[in-house]
Amino acid sequence: MKLLESMIIWNQNTDQIDVVPWPDRARHSSGYRMSVGACDMSLHKLNRHQQCAMLFVHFNTIVVRDGVPVDAAHRAFLKIDEYRSLISPDIREAEDSDSPLDCTLAAKRNAKRMMRDLAEHLDQKDC
Repeated sequence: MKLLESMIIWNQNTDQIDVVPWPDRARHSSGYRMSVGACDMSLHKLNRHQQCAMLFVHFNTIVVRDGVPVDAAHRAFLKIDEYRSLISPDIREAEDSDSPLDCTLAAKRNAKRMMRDLAEHLDQKDC
């Protein structure tokens, strides 16, 4: 499932985490207190690099801040195409495909600008 078509749902300090289609017409999110992903309209305004960076920011937040076990978060995030494409290729569940991010030399040169853009986006939020 594509990042912009998925919603990550979880309960803090439990192993209860899932990734479900968004919009959540089947109401899979009922029973979960937290959600993020395509349901956050600001994610749709970011460029592709920023969206993928935010995916890993969300992973970190869910695991570190909210106490979801890393293995439970990893299993849930595997439902997201971009996550499978971006994790280390030696992880069994990683996709054997081209990254959704263009890893050309030009893209590497733009990495600094991308991180500056992401930092500006995060500065606009009340973190």
